[in-house]
Amino acid sequence: MLDINKVEVKVSDETVQKATNWFKAIWYGAPKWLRVLLCVTLFIGGAYFLYNRFETADQVDELHEELKRIN
Repeated sequence: MLDINKVEVKVSDETVQKATNWFKAIWYGAPKWLRVLLCVTLFIGGAYFLYNRFETADQVDELHEELKRIN
């Protein structure tokens, strides 16, 4: 079985620098309206899924209480 605690990933500084430069080129190469739209979309999507998670947890709790009452 794979033990996550024992996995070692070694990334050279050169690779990190290349990845950072690539990300910066993509980010700053895009129009400002597209960057803003991406950030707004990610925020709204995250908020929706977080709300949906809490809503589902509440429904599960209500179902547990109803099952206890029925039994």
